[in-house]
Amino acid sequence: MERDTSLVTDPHAILTTATLPSGERLRIRSIRAEDEALLTDMVARTTAEDLRLRFFAVTKGLSHELAERLTRIDYEREMALVAQSMESDEILGVARYSADRDNREAEFAVLVRSDRKGHGIGWALMKQLLEVARSRGVGTLSGLVLYGNTTMLQFCRDLGFTITSSAEDPFTVHARLALQPSASG
Repeated sequence: MERDTSLVTDPHAILTTATLPSGERLRIRSIRAEDEALLTDMVARTTAEDLRLRFFAVTKGLSHELAERLTRIDYEREMALVAQSMESDEILGVARYSADRDNREAEFAVLVRSDRKGHGIGWALMKQLLEVARSRGVGTLSGLVLYGNTTMLQFCRDLGFTITSSAEDPFTVHARLALQPSASG
């Protein structure tokens, strides 16, 4: 992946490109307010089960209010990256984090369009999100995962996250990763 540090000052910049194992090339960039319709379309093309695993509730799509919230972020404390094919503006996946006031700990989430899962899009998004979080001084990335979401749990383990049971909720587990500053940052 080629890194473009202009994202820190220009959220409209393309952050990076990535090549999937299939050879397909992706644009990975920060989400923008004008992506609302593209994000809504991505979610509409995602199965109800995949949405339940991401949002922890049965949902048929994004309301205008939620789509607006997810695309109009506070770039000081949040980051959302979208993956797009080089041939299309369609959003294939999104990974995001939201940090606490001190930017020490951030909660992450990732969603890949159902028909594009298993091709490396989520991996490319999360690797880049980790780099952005490190470059911005985030100390820990964490998130809740439904206990039965074995694919996401393995994904987190493969990325180096520690998985622990949730004392508050027997249906979720905590995924946590301590971030070290990047060698290039």
